[in-house]
Amino acid sequence: GGFCMCDACRRHDTGKIDPISGRRLMTDRYIWFFNQILAEVHKKHPGKKLCFYAYDSRKQPPEIYEPNQHLVPIFAPITHCRIHGMSNPVCPDRSMYRDIVRSWTAMLPETYDRGYCFNLACVGFPFSKIHMMRDEIPELYRLGVKGLSTEVMHSWAALGPTLYISCRLMWDVNADVDALLAEFYEKFFGPAAGPMGEYLTLVDHALRDTDVHSGSSFCMPRAFPPERMMRGRALLDRAARGAAGDTIYSQRVRIFRLNYDQLEAFLQMLNQRNQFDFAAAQASLDRLRAIIDEMLDFCLYPPGRPYAEAGNKLGEARLLWPKAGRSYLNRFWSPATESGYERLVERGEFVVGAPDEWDFLIDPSKAGEALRWYRDGRIGGNWQSLKTKTASWSDQGLHYYKGLAWYRTEVTVPEEFTERQLLLWFGGVDEIARVWFNGTLLGQTDTPGERLVQTAGTFKPVEFDVTGLVRFGKPNTIAVKIINDRLSEIGTGGITAPVMFWSPKNGSSE
Repeated sequence: GGFCMCDACRRHDTGKIDPISGRRLMTDRYIWFFNQILAEVHKKHPGKKLCFYAYDSRKQPPEIYEPNQHLVPIFAPITHCRIHGMSNPVCPDRSMYRDIVRSWTAMLPETYDRGYCFNLACVGFPFSKIHMMRDEIPELYRLGVKGLSTEVMHSWAALGPTLYISCRLMWDVNADVDALLAEFYEKFFGPAAGPMGEYLTLVDHALRDTDVHSGSSFCMPRAFPPERMMRGRALLDRAARGAAGDTIYSQRVRIFRLNYDQLEAFLQMLNQRNQFDFAAAQASLDRLRAIIDEMLDFCLYPPGRPYAEAGNKLGEARLLWPKAGRSYLNRFWSPATESGYERLVERGEFVVGAPDEWDFLIDPSKAGEALRWYRDGRIGGNWQSLKTKTASWSDQGLHYYKGLAWYRTEVTVPEEFTERQLLLWFGGVDEIARVWFNGTLLGQTDTPGERLVQTAGTFKPVEFDVTGLVRFGKPNTIAVKIINDRLSEIGTGGITAPVMFWSPKNGSSE
């Protein structure tokens, strides 16, 4: 796969780099190619159009070639923040997308938007883009976009109101969103309309107002801090009391209570494993999976009930997309919890944990190893502090950074473990980590080696045997070089989970 980089093809490129993905811009070579195709097609079929995705390294408008007026770009802004709207001041990333659309619509008479009406690679937690849709759909219309074809997940619990408002705005960009929401709450929730409207507004504003931009649920802890979670629980409890009884309204409230319970279990799991309490974290993970199973089995209109209409299918009003509920949980979140549980509860004991904040430097010139940034002890260089297990690096100002980066920290190992085997465990990294301990190279997470217990993929736990290298009762230096050069649309990188030392009960890592 990939693009041809011969001289003949490269001459059609501007040579510029996309500021989001870090990839070479390819739009002009595409426009040149499409122009040739249309020139031939129009000899037999004048007026025919050619549609294409303005996507990734092809989303920026052309600079060298003027596009044939029968070309129809369809914008797919997967590498721009999918949480906020174009006018939201907390998201300059999204306002850049408006500039891209404006440039294309000035060139061509027919353009379309193929957006993303969900949180990319998320497990399916409460998520609202009403604020975004009321901003962007009218704005896209004003910019001259002719229509929208939106990618969605069939997860009613997380996205139902967003999808409803999106459809109404696509039909009428001047629709009164507040009036539509009031009508929706009244008709859908009946006597629970008041607290449910407040709850769904709380969720919408949590995403709108929080300066987070990562996908795959990495934004959830910051968007839903404890005080907001308490407020959400109180509103849902009020709604449940208002819709008490075996009614369609109580069933509809239950949809969102289950979704809230799902988020609550997830946040509890993260908090517990960040404190290295993997027994509690595993219990929260088990609860989370049980809630997901209940959501996947939930049917709003089960056959045989008084309010069930003839011909309804079990899949109607599905609460959760199976891939979100299970696959994404297993891809991004459960491995670290399960691995930590196995090590600390079943096989060994906790020794000491690394801090959340490490010293951090990017290494765009690839000079870190030559400058021995891995060396033992204190070094200069104006390193910055960066969180690891509690925030993605895109949400700490790195904004889709691709390239090399370094972490350093010091950890003191208790003297009581002097005669024990010790392992340095990472709950997850994105993408590849090269690790030193007290100046000694332990290995690289994708390469088998003497001290690397097993290789690991992105977001997978990995550990190194540091027996014989530890200074007990004194600071030990951990240095990590991150190799993160592939595009991650979810905006992650570096150390993404807890780091700790542990010791097997039987003195063996096997």
